[in-house]
Amino acid sequence: MFSNLKKLETLDLSKFNTHSVINMSQMFSNCAYLTSLHISNFDTSSVTSMWGMFERCSTLRSIETKNFDTSSVTDMSSMFRYCNGLFSIDLNNFNTGKVLDLSGMFANSPGIKSINLRNFDTREVVQLDSMFAGCYALEDLDISKFNTSQVISTTYMFFNCRSLFSID
Repeated sequence: MFSNLKKLETLDLSKFNTHSVINMSQMFSNCAYLTSLHISNFDTSSVTSMWGMFERCSTLRSIETKNFDTSSVTDMSSMFRYCNGLFSIDLNNFNTGKVLDLSGMFANSPGIKSINLRNFDTREVVQLDSMFAGCYALEDLDISKFNTSQVISTTYMFFNCRSLFSID
């Protein structure tokens, strides 16, 4: 919907009705000048795909996702890929019980120092390829609750995580 609006700097979505939306793939991808997004009012209860939703939002510094209902989402691949401006992201509230693909979710986002994934339910996940690849600043990561019994590929999952000194 807003993909490739490379010069877009602000966006007021406070009255945006997303109740019936099922696919938010690449919704904001390549919005290179957006620095913040206030989308906490989004109704995401019907959404099944968030693939690349914020991909290449290179100056995005903050994003409010605390009210996201992700209980129907099956694809979160590349969701925050190439988000160079993000330094910290808290996805503790995400319900990932149906997610199959997390590949490249944070890939090539070199500024991210911390990611809260403590409540991620990964029992259905099959793809973790490059999930954190290129997260140069990431120092420690708690994935102790990850259930990888269905995972078939973790290729490059932590590739080039130069600062990563602790994985739980």
